[in-house]
Amino acid sequence: MRKEITTPFNIIATVVVWLLELISELITADIQSHAESETLLNLLFESAVARVSVYFLMWVFAALAIAALFRELWNRLFSDLFTLRQINFNESYATCILLTWVVLG
Repeated sequence: MRKEITTPFNIIATVVVWLLELISELITADIQSHAESETLLNLLFESAVARVSVYFLMWVFAALAIAALFRELWNRLFSDLFTLRQINFNESYATCILLTWVVLG
């Protein structure tokens, strides 16, 4: 079975990215006046440990989703265009982390 980038795949990938951004914005958005900088996360969790745990879990889920998306793009597009081998999830995760470190410093 040949994997190709299709319209349904693009729609699903876009929706996943939008949902990750929406969840992040809903959790960290300022819901009161600008004078009081309270986020929804601060209102839900008084403990700093709980807030850090939620941020960590958000980071983990985002990293996993981005790595899965990168793997699918690689296996469906780059492997065909440049006659490269397909990669697995671990390789895509490592590549995403490496690219993040290079791009974001």
